[in-house]
Amino acid sequence: MNNETLKTLNQAEELYKKVNNTSHGGVYYDADSILAEYITDVPMGMFLELSHTYRTCDDKGLFENFFELLTGISFQEFLERCVNETRLLVLPKGAKIKMSNSDLNLPINPQECVWVITNASGHATAPVSAMQETAEDSGNMDEQNRPVIDSFRGEYDFLSNFFPCPVTYNNKSYVCAEAAFQAQKCPERADEFTTLTASKAKRLGRQVTITTQDWDTQRVPIMSEIIWEKFVGNPQLTEKLLETGNAELVEGNTWGDKFWGVVNGEGENQLGKILMATRDKLRLLQSVM
Repeated sequence: MNNETLKTLNQAEELYKKVNNTSHGGVYYDADSILAEYITDVPMGMFLELSHTYRTCDDKGLFENFFELLTGISFQEFLERCVNETRLLVLPKGAKIKMSNSDLNLPINPQECVWVITNASGHATAPVSAMQETAEDSGNMDEQNRPVIDSFRGEYDFLSNFFPCPVTYNNKSYVCAEAAFQAQKCPERADEFTTLTASKAKRLGRQVTITTQDWDTQRVPIMSEIIWEKFVGNPQLTEKLLETGNAELVEGNTWGDKFWGVVNGEGENQLGKILMATRDKLRLLQSVM
């Protein structure tokens, strides 16, 4: 593998994961967005699939030739664009987007927004203060008074991955987010998960051999993408998620999951963080449409 290509690929991957897994929420212009300028129907996560294919294929030259034939640019040029142009727009509490074009429609032109640009070292090249705070006091809610939703049952059962709703991911349709997520442990057997209920999918997910490279690293970005598809694909759920307002979303559970949720006040609450980031992005998208 060309050392320069590998170096650029590593930087592009790091940036991709930063903007797709931010806990702040926001709108991002990432490698998938750049790829969509050259080919149509780019699914979320396509860049990571390309990256994995390149790393694992035996003939890198053949891959690069095919990529250039498909897109019209070299793979190295594409990666350099990803490194130089990846952008993340983050909104602090109570802030609004400041744009040069108030009638801007999606897809967003990255040149017409105030962007916080995250570079490979993790530093912003444009300050968050560039965004204008509103005079609304609601955005300055005291954290101690912030409402908490700590059970994804009853009124808030739609927040659970077990909630039955169609979810399409990597061109396959599932009956719930849990099935879509479990299928990614072993994509070769994804078809087996498409009709399974959440509980059956989770059971099968514990039995399959995990073939996804770096699963422990990839599972959070994958979950983020699936949750995004869940809500974007089901507008009624988007509305319900937005109706939770500024509430902290905590996946409280009694089955001992301290990674995705919280048990007796302890846990990383990764699912709750993803849901809140998704809510922020959806709210942001609504504000510019």
